[in-house]
Amino acid sequence: MSVQRVGYCLLAAVCLLCLSGCGEKEHRHETVYLAEHSPTCTEDGLAGHWMCVTCGATFSDEAGKYPAPPEVLPALGHNLASEEVTSATCEEAGLTRHTCLRCGYEEEEIIPATGHLFGSWECVLSPKCETAGEESRSCAWCGTSETRPSDPLGHEYSEDNVCIRCGKQLLASPGLAYAPVTGADGNFKGYSVSLGTATASEIVVAPYYEGMPVLSVEAAGFQNSSITRFVSYAELETIGEDAFRGCTALLSIDLPDSVVSVGDGAFYGCSAAETLSVGSSLGEVGRAAFFNLQSLEVIEVSKDNAVYAGDGSCLIERETGKLLLGCASSVIPDYITEIADFAFFNNEGISEAVLPAGVSRIGLGAFYGCTSLTEFTYLGSEEAWEGVEKGKEWKEFAAFQDVRFGG
Repeated sequence: MSVQRVGYCLLAAVCLLCLSGCGEKEHRHETVYLAEHSPTCTEDGLAGHWMCVTCGATFSDEAGKYPAPPEVLPALGHNLASEEVTSATCEEAGLTRHTCLRCGYEEEEIIPATGHLFGSWECVLSPKCETAGEESRSCAWCGTSETRPSDPLGHEYSEDNVCIRCGKQLLASPGLAYAPVTGADGNFKGYSVSLGTATASEIVVAPYYEGMPVLSVEAAGFQNSSITRFVSYAELETIGEDAFRGCTALLSIDLPDSVVSVGDGAFYGCSAAETLSVGSSLGEVGRAAFFNLQSLEVIEVSKDNAVYAGDGSCLIERETGKLLLGCASSVIPDYITEIADFAFFNNEGISEAVLPAGVSRIGLGAFYGCTSLTEFTYLGSEEAWEGVEKGKEWKEFAAFQDVRFGG
């Protein structure tokens, strides 16, 4: 039996024979000194001690009078020295090896890639009015560079509709009509625009007419079923009542940041419009302004708009949580409390609607004529559903029959 094994196995401080009452006459300890068994990096050692060769008891003295377990010397642990095998770079990991100076044990550590330390973007190609520029930046460590396009500047027109940067002359669609606009103080401010005798399917409005700004679209100004696109370079502030009512060929509705209000029925029945984009300044939407947009697929609202939100591709009144208008791709947010009258009226693209449990009212004709809407779910209980106010014909001619509950 090895010295170490004897030391570990016989930790009892009292002779087993003595415990059985053998007495000094029956057993006399004959001790031998066991030298220290040094600890290693991973294993404990034992201090030097005396042990009876007959019974294996351990003592602190040679005479065997003072039983005591040998002192355990704790494992030392590895004494590691580190060596970099491969340096980490911006894109590739490195490797460091740690070696124990006592026992030769080795372990390896993966050092993550540092990632690039890019400087600021610098212009390498200046943008122009209609073409993008280019910016570049470089890594301070490895020199890797990357580029990105910078947005075109856009035209900046003078009062004669000539770009002050590139000299391009902007020509409005021929035949448009203009009417003077006065402010609250009665002073002349600029002009409103209407179709007049223009016959083009794509209407272009210049920012100025006779040196004064074009500020608004006249009420009922563009009621023409052949208009497919309306492009305004003017900073329009208002879209008048029924301005584009019945424009059944209009493919998109774009309300730039300058537009503050949209009148009643302004885009009523624009059945071909697929997108609606709302800028940052819109604060007032008239009754039935976006009624019967059968083909509407996407709604986008500037995040800087304080009155309306575009969460889930919906037009939402921030203050009340009322969903004013939905489209084919709408996902109704959890915080919605009301679905407005005609919100999804005749939308032919929406196939699924999930209403949050917090909805307390579904307006008149809200989902009327949604012929592709085959799944309709209310996330509250069936009992709570009975308490939701439902307007007349709210789901008339919709494709779904039954309402699902609880998700």
